[in-house]
Amino acid sequence: AVDAGGVDATLVVDGFRFTGGIARTLSSPRVGMFGGGILCLDASPVFSNCRFESNVSGDAFNFGGGGGGFFWNSSARLVNCVFQGNAAQAGGGLYVLDSNLQLEGCTFTGNTLYDGTSTTYGAGIYVEGGAVVLTGVVCSGNTNADEGGGLYVQAATAVTAHGLECSANAATNSGGGIRVASGGSLVLH
Repeated sequence: AVDAGGVDATLVVDGFRFTGGIARTLSSPRVGMFGGGILCLDASPVFSNCRFESNVSGDAFNFGGGGGGFFWNSSARLVNCVFQGNAAQAGGGLYVLDSNLQLEGCTFTGNTLYDGTSTTYGAGIYVEGGAVVLTGVVCSGNTNADEGGGLYVQAATAVTAHGLECSANAATNSGGGIRVASGGSLVLH
């Protein structure tokens, strides 16, 4: 995994491919393995035309979040990025915690969750805390979630989506496409 800690929007990462990454073990802000492709803590870079493929966070026995990427306390912007074939127990493609991310024209496809000892959330995208804006985002074919196959929105979280497309995602309990937890907010345009 690449650690992008402490940088701001003057850092633009354009056209890179992040593949085969393994998450880093954290004790804060969450305990577990996070950010298989990219680990972005307290940083706000711009990722444009990047691919996050076949990265992993944790496994069936060790909690991991954000197979493709983990963002905490971030105002990063992701433009025309692809998250494909990543795996974790939460946020197979992307795990967003206490952040104000902007995702524009991004695709989340073929991401999956490990069926571990706890409930799995958000095979495509998992969002908890902060405010996230999704514009022209596609979540398709993300699988093995207990809740929120394409997108999972946790309590105390505001997500605004413009032209969000969710198709062929799967969850065993609720929200094959989208699951918004009690106290969470999703506004669709």
